Amino acid sequence: VNKTVGYALDSRDPVATLAKKVGTEVPLFKGRVNRTSNSLPRSSANVITLNTLVECTRVLAAAWLGVQDRRKLELAVGEDQSRVLDAAIAAWSGIIAPFQAHWQPVLDAEPGATGRLRDDYVFPHGLGWLVLATLAGELFRGNAGDWPARFAQATASVDWSRNNKQWEGIATLRGSVNNTAPAVKATTMYLLDRCSITARG
Repeated sequence: VNKTVGYALDSRDPVATLAKKVGTEVPLFKGRVNRTSNSLPRSSANVITLNTLVECTRVLAAAWLGVQDRRKLELAVGEDQSRVLDAAIAAWSGIIAPFQAHWQPVLDAEPGATGRLRDDYVFPHGLGWLVLATLAGELFRGNAGDWPARFAQATASVDWSRNNKQWEGIATLRGSVNNTAPAVKATTMYLLDRCSITARG
């Protein structure tokens, strides 16, 4: 089975369990998590796949728990699930907040809203979610207290439109969103650089 279905059936991985709970508690995700495949067609009303939600939540949990080893992270998440769930919801809320205006039509259940967002922007794609989670994690490690403000500044300092030429070779390849590990890393580094620019400014 694909990773999304595997996570949907998994009851032993604490991080996967945590992500599934996030999917029912965060308003944008509620009823909008694809649990059957690793991709989202344009016609899908879902905003994220379970595979991406789990991987992003793993990145976030590693940052706030200060644990990088996968097995140790799973043990740490499993030890205090209630506290960790609260932290995960807060982290995801901080990630979604700067894009609230973009997501509002989706929350208002406008037909085709999610497909239009994916057509027009980079952030609603799997790459976008992974980049945003990685950026949030890095900023949290740097200063847990002010990461939401720095995150909002960094994300507001760039044009997320898919037709933005600056994304070519970073987040896109010949105009298509490049959902690969190197692209995630390159895009995250680009945004971290924006953090430095906004801090200096």
